[in-house]
Amino acid sequence: MRWSDGLYFGLALSLVALATACAPAPAAPSTAAPANAKPVAESMDALYAAAKTEGQVALYSTLNTTYSQPLIAKFAEQFPGVTVNHNRQLAEKLTEIMKQEASAGKMTWDVVEGPEDAFFAWNQSKYLQAYVPGQAATYSNDRKDPAGMWVSDRVNPETVALNSDLVKADEMPKTWTDMTDPRWKGRIAVDGTNVLLYAAMKEAWGAQKAGDFLKGIAANQPRLESSQATIAQLLAAGEFGAAVGTYIDTPHALQQKGAPIKIIGADPVFVQLQLVGLGAQAPHPNAAKLFINWLLSDAGQTAMNEVGVVPAQPDKYKVATEFLGAPNTVVISPELAAKAPDLTQEFNQILGIK
Repeated sequence: MRWSDGLYFGLALSLVALATACAPAPAAPSTAAPANAKPVAESMDALYAAAKTEGQVALYSTLNTTYSQPLIAKFAEQFPGVTVNHNRQLAEKLTEIMKQEASAGKMTWDVVEGPEDAFFAWNQSKYLQAYVPGQAATYSNDRKDPAGMWVSDRVNPETVALNSDLVKADEMPKTWTDMTDPRWKGRIAVDGTNVLLYAAMKEAWGAQKAGDFLKGIAANQPRLESSQATIAQLLAAGEFGAAVGTYIDTPHALQQKGAPIKIIGADPVFVQLQLVGLGAQAPHPNAAKLFINWLLSDAGQTAMNEVGVVPAQPDKYKVATEFLGAPNTVVISPELAAKAPDLTQEFNQILGIK
C-alpha cells in the first residue's frame, strides 16, 4: 500500500484548517459519506506523530476485558505515548451512555466497537462519522460499509460443538440438519436468545427450511441457556453432548486447554460481525484513526487471534478458523441483525420459550 508522506499530511491538515476558518461554522458535524467511499491513504508514522500530541484515545467497546487488555497492551507496545482509555460495557449500556452524552452536547468517545445490531442503531443515531481507513482495502465488501461508517474488526462464527467424551465417532454430525435427528433428543443445548441466527438461516435457506430446522431442534428438547460462554463451559463439563449454534471462541479456547470438545465446521458457518467506527465528534481524531488502522492491520488482526478473538480480515480469518476445515460461510449483515428482533415471538413459540 502506498502511503502519503509527512509533508503531504501536514499540508492537507493546513488546507483543511484554512478552509474551516474561512467557512461559516456548521450547526453539527457532517457524518455522511458518498456510497462506495474509498479508503484514505494515510501514513501510520504521520498518524502516530499526530496521535502523540493528543496523547489518548477513548474506546467505547463491548469486547470483554479478558481479550481487550492484552490486545491494548500490544497496541501500547507498538505506539507508546498513546493511551487507550477503554470503556467496556454491554451494548445496551453503551447506547445509554452515548445517548446521555449526545443529549448533553458532548460526545467524548473516539472509537466505537461492538455488535452489528447495536452498530446499526448507533449509526442511525449519528454517533459515528464516515471514515474509510487505508487498512480496510484488504477487507471483503461484506465486511465493510460502502458508505464508510464501519469495518468489521472481529467476528463470531457460529456452528456446532460436541463433547467428544459423550459423542461416538459414528454420531459426529456433518450438517446443521443432522442435529434434528431424534438420536440427539435430550442431549443438546442452544442459546435461547439467539434470534439472530434463526433470522440468518431464514434469509439463507428460506422460511420453510429454517422453520423445519428449528422445529426439529425443539423436538429434541434442547437445554436452553442465555449465555454462549456458559454453554461452552457446560459442554466441556459434560452436561450435554452438543451445542447447536455456538460461537467458536470459548469452545476453542477450552479445547486448547484440554477440554473434550470438538468443533464441527457445519456448512455453512454463519458469521456474526463485530464492527469498529470513528466517533461523530472524536476529540482525539488522529489517535482514533491510528487505533482503528492498527486494529485492522495485519499486526492488529494477528494480535486479535493471539488473544483468542477471531479476526475479520479474510486471510487472518482463514488462519484462525483453519480447524473448521473450509465450509462455506454466510456473513450476517447489520441490516438483517437490526431486523432480527422482529422474529422473537416466532422463535420463542417454536422453542417453547415463555
